Amino acid sequence: MTDLQRPHRSLASILSERNFEYLAILGALSQFYVLLVFSVNRFRHFDTGVDYAIFNQATYLIGHGKFSPFDTIYNDRFLLDQFNILAWPLAALRDIFPSSLTLLVVQAVAISLTSYVVVRFAIKVAFRGSDSIFLHIGAVGLSAVSVFASPWAFEADFFDFHMEPILALTLAVSLYSFYFKKDGFGYLAAALTLMAAGVAAVYVASMGLGMVAIRGLRRQGATLMVMGFLWLLLIVLLNAHQGTSLDATYGYLAHSSSPNPTLMAILLGVVTHPLQAVSVLNARRGPIAQIFEFSGLFGVGYPPAFVPAIVAVLVNGLPSSSAFIALSQGFQNYPEVVLLSMGTAVVLVRFVPKLVREFFTSVNTQTTYSVVGAFSLIVAVVLFFVQLPIDLGIPPSWLRTSVPIANVLRSYSPGHKKEVIATMNVVGRYASRRSIYAWFGDPQSFPICTLQQIVVLVGNSDTSPLNRGVVVMEAKLLEGMGGTKLIRKGPQTWIFETSFRLGRAVELPGNKVVPMSPSVSCHNE
Repeated sequence: MTDLQRPHRSLASILSERNFEYLAILGALSQFYVLLVFSVNRFRHFDTGVDYAIFNQATYLIGHGKFSPFDTIYNDRFLLDQFNILAWPLAALRDIFPSSLTLLVVQAVAISLTSYVVVRFAIKVAFRGSDSIFLHIGAVGLSAVSVFASPWAFEADFFDFHMEPILALTLAVSLYSFYFKKDGFGYLAAALTLMAAGVAAVYVASMGLGMVAIRGLRRQGATLMVMGFLWLLLIVLLNAHQGTSLDATYGYLAHSSSPNPTLMAILLGVVTHPLQAVSVLNARRGPIAQIFEFSGLFGVGYPPAFVPAIVAVLVNGLPSSSAFIALSQGFQNYPEVVLLSMGTAVVLVRFVPKLVREFFTSVNTQTTYSVVGAFSLIVAVVLFFVQLPIDLGIPPSWLRTSVPIANVLRSYSPGHKKEVIATMNVVGRYASRRSIYAWFGDPQSFPICTLQQIVVLVGNSDTSPLNRGVVVMEAKLLEGMGGTKLIRKGPQTWIFETSFRLGRAVELPGNKVVPMSPSVSCHNE
């Protein structure tokens, strides 16, 4: 062995595949710790909103024998909202760990495990695709940065609770398994993906379509397409997509002027007037670009990652509201960021070196690997410093409830049998009960389903219509109303115990008691 070879051998032993995997485990544990600390703080500060409340109520009711729970916030059957079948196993987990904090812990675990799966995938792809240390460092490093430091991952965790992080984990496991010829695990993970949410059918079918373009994965890809389409058909037949309004979301694209356009009318409108859809996507090119940039860029060259990403961009980028594609609702696009990060590793190891050698035939293989690895590492460093300030700005945007307000809210815990009406900014913690209602600030009517009701008002929001002025006005009205008792008061915080007439409804703001209409009937009783 020459003196020049010894340092290279020594470096190779240090940067072995096993040591890379140890670093991946350390990275996943570190990410989980950060997410857990924030989740616990958010929980303690009551910084959980409507989406968390929906899953909190559903899993609580399922765990207490109500196997077909009713979502009292949006007034529909929980299962028919987004077809979140995995909520039933989550409810069983909540029986073991009764706190509703369990949901946030599960979400943090799912995101950190997803990051580990992506990086372990990159490690195996790199070590099986080349023996270049530099390419190993570059490819794995870029994949690690794209998930461990991803703003999409942090936003997915910090915004209440959603099934998309679980969906992203099972989707990543599915692609990992198919890539390394473990088809049984791939199909199992795909089946679990479908049970996470209705939108999962789109991800499974589109990933299958991308796999059809890869030799050796065509049969598996075709099977996934069939699975996805059949699941989507089942959802349509059961009408289990009531949480998605085609009219409100995509109606502006429809070919017809019907007040309730069909999916066919919307698709026809996009085909016949494509410039309108292109204009909308162009106006939202910033957050769309972040999906591809923050996943390492190169994933666009791998069809099983690129196809679902494009489909997801169309699904989330074309609604009338830009919120679905925005980073602030990162959970919506987190799954495609994960797939693109996995695709980045494949492209860097398998395709980029071949492309370089085709253009520069005089360059040998090891030099090519070294150049690609060095370039990947530079991209990883740049990406890290681009993402870092965004990451640091995310926690303050979600921790909105001050310590004095949180102390007042923690000082009183209503029993599970009492109905609670709470402002949408703090409703999540109170949802472990049969009757929970969120006041959004607009005129709303709430059914009176228990002998006593708790009304929680927190005016720490600047958003309209739930602004401080509206909340303060409502609090003053309640204080001067008969049959109400102010039991806690603090900075911008009021908790009332009321005894509105059972079987009636109360309108907020104004506290007018009116006959209960069929649209606001009591459920889960």
